[in-house]
Amino acid sequence: MASKLKRKFSVKDVLQQICEDSESDISSEDIEYSDTDSNSDVGAQPSVTAQPSILPTALNLGFNWLDYPWEPSWLSNFQPSHGVFVNTLNFEPVDYFKLFFLEAVFNLMSVETNRYADSLLVCSGQLPPYSRFIEWKPTTEEEMKGFIVLHTEMGLNLHYNLQELWSMRYLSPGGFGQVMPHNRCILLHSFMHFCDNAELRHRDEEG
Repeated sequence: MASKLKRKFSVKDVLQQICEDSESDISSEDIEYSDTDSNSDVGAQPSVTAQPSILPTALNLGFNWLDYPWEPSWLSNFQPSHGVFVNTLNFEPVDYFKLFFLEAVFNLMSVETNRYADSLLVCSGQLPPYSRFIEWKPTTEEEMKGFIVLHTEMGLNLHYNLQELWSMRYLSPGGFGQVMPHNRCILLHSFMHFCDNAELRHRDEEG
């Protein structure tokens, strides 16, 4: 029986077949392997030769690029400015903190965290006696500030065990325990929310 004639394809031929948006007649049986590749320890490789500048581009893929309409009036008399645009004279460290975290942020965190905790606890029904959720009480904006401050400090004091951060051996006077207990911080982690789940959009909805 006569053996099937093997067809050789270069990289350019293969890419042309792919870019033509038609069914390719290339199969794994059509590719001829060279003798040197078949004896290689790595395994057989197709006998194709790499050629420069043959990868598909936007031009041969059929993209039609258009210039975006630009109106100079959109940025009339624009002059770039550099540096800090806030008067930081006599600023205390807490003043810099307030530049990044507005009061509205902490209000949002406290409102949505309490909302999520209430809805979750209602759905959970009767909690087992060992559940830490039993200790939940509504949070406040002031407590959210402490929560953010603790996490900022966590980035400066790296430990493998989170509970070590509440040890007086590793912190400046006061420590994490003066802000909130370890169990309370973990509880806030469980309920932390920034949005109302009832207003979430499904993937097939606009918004």
